[in-house]
Amino acid sequence: MRRPMIWTLTVIFAGAAPALAETRVSLSPDVRQDEGAFPFRSAKMEIFNGTDRIVRAVAVRARSGGPTILVPAVVPPNTSQTIGISLPAISVEQTYSVRLLSRDEISAKPIASLEVPVSWQAAMVTPDAFFDPGAYDDAFRISWPGSLRRNALLLSVLTVVLAAGCLLPRGKGRLAGCLLVAAVGVASAVMLVRSQPLIATRQSDEKITIQARRTIRWRSEAIGLAPVYLDRRQWREDDLLIHPRRGLAATIRPSDVRVFRALKD
Repeated sequence: MRRPMIWTLTVIFAGAAPALAETRVSLSPDVRQDEGAFPFRSAKMEIFNGTDRIVRAVAVRARSGGPTILVPAVVPPNTSQTIGISLPAISVEQTYSVRLLSRDEISAKPIASLEVPVSWQAAMVTPDAFFDPGAYDDAFRISWPGSLRRNALLLSVLTVVLAAGCLLPRGKGRLAGCLLVAAVGVASAVMLVRSQPLIATRQSDEKITIQARRTIRWRSEAIGLAPVYLDRRQWREDDLLIHPRRGLAATIRPSDVRVFRALKD
């Protein structure tokens, strides 16, 4: 008698659960290109959210590398939405990695991840605008000012001498005094170094060149900049994040030089 009851309950609960369809994303070139976003190209992204969670943002990056484009979007479960997005187009046939996110944050856990192909028209492809080794010909390498290095060296030598003097068996309190002076010397050297700007920027009519004295997460509220790459390796390893409202963020190391150009008006 119990077995039919269990079977009936199972059918009822299974029927009460919402049926989830397959999540789908498609990309196609927009017939009306926004030339103000050049060298990025305009595309239409159609999203069908087959999950039971609301999609609130979409992160898109070319599978071969380059920047990640993070775009806000609200797509409720089992609904479709088409959004416009500007993407780097470096080849006619290109595949993009798309992540549907639950929050408008790149750190949000993806609701779904898909690989989405797109076919660009040959006239829309702009690899030369993104890969331009010539833009790095006059790139500068920032260094610590000579006066700073000299003063830091003098402070270091003084600290070493005082520390060595602390080892000599002199009067009471001498050891503590030497240690105190040495600590002050070290602290002064650290403050001297930290007083220098971490970011050096050179700006011209055509481009902005950026370098850092130590590894930092660089951020800019500028929304009208496009990255320029020295080579495919820099493209492949890039972690640049572009948000239409928040601007740009990228990791810059002391060995890096980053070049950006203003979008075409």
